[in-house]
Amino acid sequence: MRSIFPDRFFALTETRNISCRFLRLKSITRNVTLTSGSNLTTENGDLIVNANTAGIAVGNFIGIDIASATVQATGVGRIQLEGQGGDGASGFQAGIRVQSGAQVVGGSNSVNVSGVGGSSVGDANYGVLVANPGSTITSAGGDVFVDGTGGGAGT
Repeated sequence: MRSIFPDRFFALTETRNISCRFLRLKSITRNVTLTSGSNLTTENGDLIVNANTAGIAVGNFIGIDIASATVQATGVGRIQLEGQGGDGASGFQAGIRVQSGAQVVGGSNSVNVSGVGGSSVGDANYGVLVANPGSTITSAGGDVFVDGTGGGAGT
């Protein structure tokens, strides 16, 4: 098992990869960002990412932002993503964003994606946002659950 417990922020950029049997990014008090070409992958093990789940971090950020990257659990591993956006006044404080062709791909077990928009007074505080062509949340046979709760006071 590989557990990573960064204090506030975790970023996997460029073509960086983490591949292991079980991966847990937990107790991240702010946000997780995966950018173009990066991969989080487990084989027959769970992949769990929690970012700002207590909703107490302040600032302008998306809880879990996956852009042109892959999050994948193969075989019997399950995926659990939970994130909450920040409270920046400009809005667009999504809990989880999957964009620019990013892939969240589960195996034969469940994929659970749960996001809460931040408490911003601005607009577009989506719980879960899947944007741009080719961006998907899927599995190879397991159930897929996506739960998003909008936040803030904007529209």
